[in-house]
Amino acid sequence: MLYSTLRELRESSIRSLMCQAAEEAGLSPLRLGFTGSVNVIKRSLGHFQNLSPEQLPFFFSKLILDILDEKIPPRNGRTNPRVVKKPRSKFQAKKPIHRGTGLKLSPLSFTILNTA
Repeated sequence: MLYSTLRELRESSIRSLMCQAAEEAGLSPLRLGFTGSVNVIKRSLGHFQNLSPEQLPFFFSKLILDILDEKIPPRNGRTNPRVVKKPRSKFQAKKPIHRGTGLKLSPLSFTILNTA
């Protein structure tokens, strides 16, 4: 319970920084990569621990600029819908020339014998 709460708090704070960065740059927050932002924050944690309270505004402005460097390029007209693809068989597909060329069996016939 505590771990999930801390995880949600961490992700919310990262997304909040991303929204601040996007707002300052006039971008959509969707254009900033979450993973890239996490990496920027991880790299800057060592610097953050050694700062005095007077230096925090400068640090956050640099952090926002670094997050803005992690822009995702715009997508040019996605044509493939996101669907689950069926797995392919390990056997080759049957071709039209193969259809109807199998072994043909005659229908079963039964003969009833009177033994009385």
